[in-house]
Amino acid sequence: MDLKKYEVFTIIPGTLAENEVAPIVERVVSVIQETGVVTVEPQALGKMKIAYPVKHVRYGYFYNFTFEAEPQHAQAIGQKLRIEEGVLRSLIRFAPAVKRNPEAVAAAQRKMDAEMAQEERIEKQPTVKKKTVVEHSAETPVVQSAPAPKEALDMEEIGKKVDKLLEEDFKIDI
Repeated sequence: MDLKKYEVFTIIPGTLAENEVAPIVERVVSVIQETGVVTVEPQALGKMKIAYPVKHVRYGYFYNFTFEAEPQHAQAIGQKLRIEEGVLRSLIRFAPAVKRNPEAVAAAQRKMDAEMAQEERIEKQPTVKKKTVVEHSAETPVVQSAPAPKEALDMEEIGKKVDKLLEEDFKIDI
C-alpha cells in the first residue's frame, strides 16, 4: 500500500445555521471513510465571505479535512464530494509535508515572547511631555486688526439690492 497524506478543502453554504452544518461535516467525513480511510481530521476554518458568489451564495463555512489514502481512493473521494449535496466547492490536494524542528520552534517562541514583553513595557511606560523652548526674535510682530464682522442683512434689504441691480441696464461691450 502506498498511502499518501491528503487534504480536502470544502466550502459549505453560509446560508445554513451552525447546527445545520454539523450533519454536512459528518456526511463529508463518512464519504471519506467509505473508501477505507480510517482517520479523518476535520478542521473548522470559520465562516467567511467567498470571493465571488457560488450558486448565489456569498458566504461559506470553510472546512479542511486531513487523511491518508491511496491515490485512486483520493480520486474517488473527490468525485463523490462534487455530487454531495450541501458542499458548494471541494478541492483535494496532497497535504504539505511539514518538518518541524523542535529547537527552531522553541527559538521562534522565545523571540515572539520577548517582542511581546517589549511591546508591553513600551505601552506601560508613562508618557513624558517634553518642554520645547521657542525663541522669539527681537522684532515685534506686526499685528493686523481683524475686519469688523458684517452685519446680518434682512431679506428685505437683500430683495431691494437685487431689484436695484435688475433695474440697471446691462451693457456688454464686445
